[in-house]
Amino acid sequence: MITAKAAAKQYRGRDNTVVHALNPLDLVIEPGDRVGIIGESGSGKSTLVRLLLGLETPSAGSIRYQDGEVSQLSGDRLRQFRRDVQLVGQDTTSSFDPLRSLRDAVRRPALEILGLTVAEADAAVDEVLASLAVDPELASRRPSQVSGGQRQRFAIARALIVSPRILICDESVSALDVSVQGAVLNEFKDFAERSGAGIVFVSHGVPATAFISDRLVVMHGGDVVEQGEVSQVVNRPKHPYTARLMGAYRKLSADESSAA
Repeated sequence: MITAKAAAKQYRGRDNTVVHALNPLDLVIEPGDRVGIIGESGSGKSTLVRLLLGLETPSAGSIRYQDGEVSQLSGDRLRQFRRDVQLVGQDTTSSFDPLRSLRDAVRRPALEILGLTVAEADAAVDEVLASLAVDPELASRRPSQVSGGQRQRFAIARALIVSPRILICDESVSALDVSVQGAVLNEFKDFAERSGAGIVFVSHGVPATAFISDRLVVMHGGDVVEQGEVSQVVNRPKHPYTARLMGAYRKLSADESSAA
């Protein structure tokens, strides 16, 4: 379980002014939860992700995993956290070593985090690629030699190979074609249902976030302005920003339906 309690993040600007990237918020994420975090650019989503992953330390409040402060984990507890909480980001190009094969990229966490032998890790790679319906022949290629959708599936495989308890997806489908987005979202849902893992799906797009989530957290200007079950937030929003966001989503959905 990841718990954010009054977690906030401030930065010092170039002119020595204080930038409030994230105002104090409370959030609990447990295995089995499917939480969508939605908001426009600059809303604080990426800052929250970095805090949840322990890549940055809160300026105030805390981010805890089980009973330890995430930014202070070390040794075996840090190793366990890295296994339990995995990230699938947006920019798959920069997240892979261009000189190594995709098989090597997926295999590495199995070697370094799980401590498997090369033979065991290769077997695990084959298993996770099969679960994602990825052609195993592609694994011998380098990242630049496959399409963006294929590369994203390898990024997912790399995260899933360690069987995480919580998967954080940060704009992980926004750069993909609509047809590929649907397939990737289904893969996330299938994994969650099969394993009982939790998903934190971070995006500026309402349709994908509403599809994969059970609960929505709406962010604006560094604040959580609303959160609740998907149907309640989409159909009965309470905050004016949420109402504008969901109104645009419902209009788009209606336009697409009439065009079809």
